[in-house]
Amino acid sequence: MKRSDENRWWRDPELRARFFDVDPETGFYRRFFDIDELAAVRQEDREVFEVTHAKVLELVRDGVLDGLRVDHPDGLADPAGYLRRLREAGVERVWVEKILKRQLAGRAPAGLAGGRHGGLRVSQ
Repeated sequence: MKRSDENRWWRDPELRARFFDVDPETGFYRRFFDIDELAAVRQEDREVFEVTHAKVLELVRDGVLDGLRVDHPDGLADPAGYLRRLREAGVERVWVEKILKRQLAGRAPAGLAGGRHGGLRVSQ
């Protein structure tokens, strides 16, 4: 997510500590891409997930979206947990790109192993 004062979660120091993966001692934030303006969001935290996904989950529930495409979940602290949380939130169809299978070893949500199955698709 973009780190700038336009982002209410970044602007407020308390929200920044809650939503972003920031080291409290150094103030450095975890990044996955080599883009200075982006910081990792703590999707492993249930509250952060629910707040940051409220609109997209509403669109899925309302039938506006058939599913979600997730790029580079391997940048998350817990990619398999994130995909499980999407499934638990009612997202039946998820297309995942650029995830390392070793990151899912033994932790893949139902339907993820073996490529396309149960509405989940892994593309490498």
